Amino acid sequence: MRGSPNPDGERSSYPTKLVMLIVSGVVLFAVVGGGVVFLLVWSKDAAFTIAEHKWVREVTVEQLVALDESEWCDRMPPDATRVVRQREVRSTRRIRDGETCERVRVKRGDGTTETRRECDTRWREEPVYDDRCSFTVNRWRAARVASATGPRKEEARWPAVTLEKVGQGLGSEREGPRRERFVVLIRDAKKATIECDLERAHWAVLPVEGKLRGEVAALTGKVDCASLKAP
Repeated sequence: MRGSPNPDGERSSYPTKLVMLIVSGVVLFAVVGGGVVFLLVWSKDAAFTIAEHKWVREVTVEQLVALDESEWCDRMPPDATRVVRQREVRSTRRIRDGETCERVRVKRGDGTTETRRECDTRWREEPVYDDRCSFTVNRWRAARVASATGPRKEEARWPAVTLEKVGQGLGSEREGPRRERFVVLIRDAKKATIECDLERAHWAVLPVEGKLRGEVAALTGKVDCASLKAP
């Protein structure tokens, strides 16, 4: 776009200044954004002391309990009992509700005008009802966790689990999911304790006690546990 001439016959420099401002803004944004990204990814090397080296194994114990739930009846589980139905609004639908009209003046091609009647359709939302069911259903739910833990010099083992009631009736218990963790507790230069969950292979090659080195995020101070290694 060319600048418009000013009263002295010279063209205005406004478009050029505008382009320069836009370019400067883009450059500033790129510099600031790049700096933020750098701070987010930049890390520094740090020294740590091992406070504890342990394994943890857990077994979830589940119990069969009666749950009171509610769902649309066409989605109700087949083993539901004590079912109570009631009508509720499940959705809405849009239906026509007449028209709103007005007369407007419109120019013809020959310069004259004419009056026309223009209308817009009115709509309204109408509720759609369906059956909602309240019911009782028996389900296995986590009741407690049995755990075992020990230092690395001890072989990792699963905890002994005692079930209070075995079977398929309410109150019965069963063993559920199992989980194992391999943990190193470390202390930084300020004596703050950090817990790191590691892959077993990584955990197994670290020294049981002594020193470690690892990467720390410069902006947040968070330790990158995967970077821990013997010095």
